[in-house]
Amino acid sequence: MKDEYKKDRDAMKVLFWYILLKKKQVLIKLLSQQGEQRISDLLQHDFTETRWKQASEKNAFALLKLKRYMDAAAFFLLGFKFIFILFLFIFIY
Repeated sequence: MKDEYKKDRDAMKVLFWYILLKKKQVLIKLLSQQGEQRISDLLQHDFTETRWKQASEKNAFALLKLKRYMDAAAFFLLGFKFIFILFLFIFIY
């Protein structure tokens, strides 16, 4: 995972893996350093609350429209929508 980040210095490429490994604070710092302040601010919220679960789901579907599948999977993971992640990996990849 660190090697993947070191190749391009792009935190968005490791978004899914850092969330999966529950290293959200590290990801927030990386995104802030890269100027991705909006995503960094979004990740600081508590995704166990309904409002933020819905926000993560909306963002995930928006990313699906842009064909950014791994980023969408990361936002589904934040909102605990595991069935959508399963669907992505079975039917898209």
